[in-house]
Amino acid sequence: MSEDDPGAFDAVESLPLNWSPLVKMIRPGMVVVAVDAGGDALDALGLFDDDVKTAMAAAATEVAEDRAAEMVGMKFVDGKLIDNPDAKWRIDEATRDMIRTTATTAVQEGWSNQRLAAELKDAHAFSAERAENIARTETARAQIEGAIAGWKASGVVGGRQWKTAQDCCDICQELDGEIVGLDEDFDDGDPPLHPSCRCDLQAVLIDDMEATNGND
Repeated sequence: MSEDDPGAFDAVESLPLNWSPLVKMIRPGMVVVAVDAGGDALDALGLFDDDVKTAMAAAATEVAEDRAAEMVGMKFVDGKLIDNPDAKWRIDEATRDMIRTTATTAVQEGWSNQRLAAELKDAHAFSAERAENIARTETARAQIEGAIAGWKASGVVGGRQWKTAQDCCDICQELDGEIVGLDEDFDDGDPPLHPSCRCDLQAVLIDDMEATNGND
């Protein structure tokens, strides 16, 4: 491979990476995590019957399934997976960026196709460390989304408060204690705010929200 032979680089650039099978693999686990977290959120409040928990489970399942698709740049429409150009926190795009960087280096330095293949095989894009980081972050996201689904189903929670983890980053530290309405957003979204973010949310009851707003 050389700089005057862009064909190999173009081939890597346009790799048809098919991520749709991954959605079916990760969706069940994400649903279980989200529904369990929603149940824990309701149990912590200690007020609710089976109908409320059923509503929570349906909402938590939906958000978990949506996230399973979103993380690989897809979405469900009428039960079918289609491309989603507006998806956030996409692991497929990050993976393609890593491949693109390696391919650029290969072109610039004149690697052989065999060396490029070996480098891609050992790259961080496909490493066990990255897979574990993604799993940890997405599990945390499913737990947060499940808890929010539980709070919405409860009828007594009016907001959520940011709880920073010990030794968190400066960006998250600035959010410590911030309260938003249950249907409002923090400026940069709910935790995890970044890969391996360990911050959490706490429910704020409607009465407490009213008291807080009254003191503004």
